Amino acid sequence: MDMFSHIKSRPKVVASFSAILAMIKRGAISVFQLNQFDDIELVATEQLYQGDIHYDESEFTGVLDIDGLGTTDGETQVDS
Repeated sequence: MDMFSHIKSRPKVVASFSAILAMIKRGAISVFQLNQFDDIELVATEQLYQGDIHYDESEFTGVLDIDGLGTTDGETQVDS
């Protein structure tokens, strides 16, 4: 909750959440929750610290524009 509490626009929340999912997929962070309804914790993995994580910029091409104003592929834009 701390991570998203200061973000005021929906597109930026979506972009941040997508980035977190991509980092989980690559093994850069681990996610855990001690008890039901507790905060979800994100922890960097050894692979991240060792620089073994590789990023392919094409993964998010066309999802959101760089300014966070909506999609760039002609789909419905999200108002902030």
